Amino acid sequence: MPQFPQRNLLLSSSPQPSALQIIRRVAERESAIEISEQEEAAEAPKAAEHDSASDDARSSFRQRTSVLQEQIQALPFTNVEDLTRANELLASVLSLKDDIERYHEPIKRPLKEAHAAAWKAEHDDLDPVVALEKKLKQGIAALD
Repeated sequence: MPQFPQRNLLLSSSPQPSALQIIRRVAERESAIEISEQEEAAEAPKAAEHDSASDDARSSFRQRTSVLQEQIQALPFTNVEDLTRANELLASVLSLKDDIERYHEPIKRPLKEAHAAAWKAEHDDLDPVVALEKKLKQGIAALD
């Protein structure tokens, strides 16, 4: 029976790419876009400006949520007027929910697309390797 060297196949000596590196690779593959250091430096002030606007919007969401929470907790639900007020508050809650989802969707969409592209690229690269692994394991099992 042949002896094979034993080693942990899960440990890799090659460094793993960061998420940013993966996203860049996908962007370059899918769109043939190269991101230069100068472009990144030029984008930094815009990103800081966007962060400030993001903080303002999210602060507004938290404030509106807090006000609605206080109003809903104070609602006794004991008569018809309370039902009318509850329906008004429900409309406000649903409006806030829509505003939050609308705000976050353009942020999430490119991330979802990059995530899907990264998974596809990984599977495109891994599928032939997995097939080779399977063939080797079948051959090894046949020798046992």
